[in-house]
Amino acid sequence: MEAIANENGNETLLEGVKIIKEAYKPSKSSTYVEAYYKDKTGRMISVPLSITSVIEERNGEDKERAN
Repeated sequence: MEAIANENGNETLLEGVKIIKEAYKPSKSSTYVEAYYKDKTGRMISVPLSITSVIEERNGEDKERAN
């Protein structure tokens, strides 16, 4: 957006971009990691890494993902 504002040269747009840049404070919420292994047939099988996934798997909800 900043590049477009600079190309355009419109003062109102430039000021708007400046306000957004100054107000924007990103924060990291979570990191997600997935792990897989190949079974004997070459299918990629998801390895549960969270306690929720383990509980679901124990309750019979299959989490396999074929690629």
